[in-house]
Amino acid sequence: MTHIVDTKYLKNLPTDFNKREQLVLKLSQELKNPVELPFDLPTESNINFKVINTVLSRLNLPMLPEDVFKKRLDDFLGFRNRISHGDMKIPIDQIHVDKFSPLVIELMHEILLEISEGYHQKTYLSSLSPPNSN
Repeated sequence: MTHIVDTKYLKNLPTDFNKREQLVLKLSQELKNPVELPFDLPTESNINFKVINTVLSRLNLPMLPEDVFKKRLDDFLGFRNRISHGDMKIPIDQIHVDKFSPLVIELMHEILLEISEGYHQKTYLSSLSPPNSN
């Protein structure tokens, strides 16, 4: 809920009281409706370990364990960024595919499990942040 309120209502707060009153009315109506997650998530251009955990936290889902993912994800993003910024000295070969593919699959699996569990436990309705998995 906090993510929805933040992205839809708190980005550009009006200074005029009448407009704020309208904002409060819209917000109170929004809270009566079923939760629909917005598609715009704060990815900050690169989805590194910190950004993934920020997104998970905003959705009131447990964060990924640092000891399992942080270094591997940093390595992957470093490799990706060097390529995307024109470092032509880096060949992309089967060794890199074999190294990074399991990480991507593991991340997708872990995040899907967290989303599924959060949906079934309705953690998106809680006002408290979930426990940190670190």
